[in-house]
Amino acid sequence: MRAFKLFFLLFFLSQFSNAEDFLNDSFSFISAKRNSGEDYKEYLKKYEISSKESLVHTFENESKEVSIPEAVGLSEAGSLEPDRRNALKRAEAFEKLSFDFVPEAFSLEVLSLGFQEVRDSRFLKHDSSFPRRISWLFPDDGCFVRADFMIKKLKEYGYEFKKVFLFGNLEVETKNTFSNKVSWWYHVAPVIRVGEKLYVLDPSIEPERPLELSRWVLRQTDSLEKIEIAICSDSTYSPGSQCEKGREIPFEKKLAVQELFLEHEWHRQITLDRDPEVVLGNSPPWRN
Repeated sequence: MRAFKLFFLLFFLSQFSNAEDFLNDSFSFISAKRNSGEDYKEYLKKYEISSKESLVHTFENESKEVSIPEAVGLSEAGSLEPDRRNALKRAEAFEKLSFDFVPEAFSLEVLSLGFQEVRDSRFLKHDSSFPRRISWLFPDDGCFVRADFMIKKLKEYGYEFKKVFLFGNLEVETKNTFSNKVSWWYHVAPVIRVGEKLYVLDPSIEPERPLELSRWVLRQTDSLEKIEIAICSDSTYSPGSQCEKGREIPFEKKLAVQELFLEHEWHRQITLDRDPEVVLGNSPPWRN
């Protein structure tokens, strides 16, 4: 059943002949994966050329070429945005980052409780015999939808967040891939302020606790000077979405994307010689 659903989703993607049809009639996403040896600036160039530029989205043994107009910052009217309204264009050096506008949590202790609640929440109904958590155990890709679903749940608990977008030659050590590492050209997660510090909630990198912003960045690169960063609204879905207020994408379309990553997460546990019913059920790795 899972294999059939994965086939159906990929077949569904293949039926759209142009970027406009894909955005309007299907679900859109921008892969964060970076191929080993490639510089993140090469990915930036792909987003600068034109609305016809395609981004290759790759999972293990699959490759699907998808045209995504949002990738180059298309406005809602359909024209290319040459200004700094999208997350990609808003990115700047870490030292220049301003965050007075970021919502504030009551305390780090309260924030940590909220982090644990959302990390452990199994609210996604899927093909398995039990509800699933957000796809924390498939870090290869999908940060954009993980961040979106995490904020959705955090709002249910009364929290307000922004999203932080990081761009660079990002690489993270993880036990959830074959190579014990994953490479991205961008990454996004929820961010909130506690006093004069920003904290990022990102169980795909650190499942135990929220990370102070600079620590989160340094989990992905060896220097704060090697990255660019932007803080955007909680509705900014991808690097090409408007930073101040991204266009809302229908929930069912985002759910379809998350379901795709849930499929990959399940099969990843099998290939890592884990029992998916255990680690995706009552005994995730952070409880051992």
